[in-house]
Amino acid sequence: VLRLIKQTSYDSKNMVTFSKSTVMDYLSTKEVVNTRHDAPIPLFPREDLKSDSESSKVCLELKRPAAAGGGTYEKEFNSFNGTTTEEYCKFRMMWDEIVRNVPLRTPADKFAQIDSLVAGNPKMYWDAAVNSIPAAIAETDAGFDHAMDVFSRNFCESDARSVQRQFMNCSLGRPYNMSMTEFFSRLLFMDRCIPYLPGVGARFPEYQLKEIIMANTPNWVNDILCTTSYDWADPAKTHMEVVQHLERLLRIQRQAEQKRKKRNPKKGKKVTKATRTLKREKTRRLVPTKDAVSFLKPSGIVRINI
Repeated sequence: VLRLIKQTSYDSKNMVTFSKSTVMDYLSTKEVVNTRHDAPIPLFPREDLKSDSESSKVCLELKRPAAAGGGTYEKEFNSFNGTTTEEYCKFRMMWDEIVRNVPLRTPADKFAQIDSLVAGNPKMYWDAAVNSIPAAIAETDAGFDHAMDVFSRNFCESDARSVQRQFMNCSLGRPYNMSMTEFFSRLLFMDRCIPYLPGVGARFPEYQLKEIIMANTPNWVNDILCTTSYDWADPAKTHMEVVQHLERLLRIQRQAEQKRKKRNPKKGKKVTKATRTLKREKTRRLVPTKDAVSFLKPSGIVRINI
């Protein structure tokens, strides 16, 4: 908001008024969004970018594998109308499921089916991608792959895969209030998205996923693992087993901390009249008055005195 004020010409004697929509539009610009995310698919899903409109439902008849008893069943899919890299990757996962279970074996079937699964801006992007297919490979698997690659560039950078791998391997960190299971679930999702991103690089092997997990484990947990001779790098242990073991240790620590707080509650500080007066004076000096700043009024106006 302060940057928006600096970029706006104003008269110091008058009041600058911004509508709530103006401020929110500025905060949702690409410049501001990119400063809060370090990768195409961040640790927390992006909630500041939404689809242009509601997606429609597409009902398809799928075939069960022979191992599951065979037969057919119906399933509803949401048409793709997203804007973010993560939404694009979810669409690709959905598309792979459809190709595998409908099944779609010929390029003509794929081109015909995907038209019903995109809407809004993605529909426009897909039509442009199809028109960019060279005539020599039109109506072939190579032509479909070419169109999908062009289509992906509307949601991802050309080096998105290497950037995502570097983020997961070097910059990813687990917040203190995030459980190990939640962190691992998000890590697996990002790993599943890697093949759908433009660029070069494969998914992480299991041992490397375990290394990422251990790099985001508190030091005291590592000390316990060393003391108990727990070999998390053992190939016989899956990454899920390691995560469950770490989650148990963290849960025990949280329970012990809660018991300690109950046994030794902090005594409240005695607040004197002088302390209240000092606090009130500080508040008057640091906090603007109601006349200076009015946020989120019923009219939806943010008013700031300059």
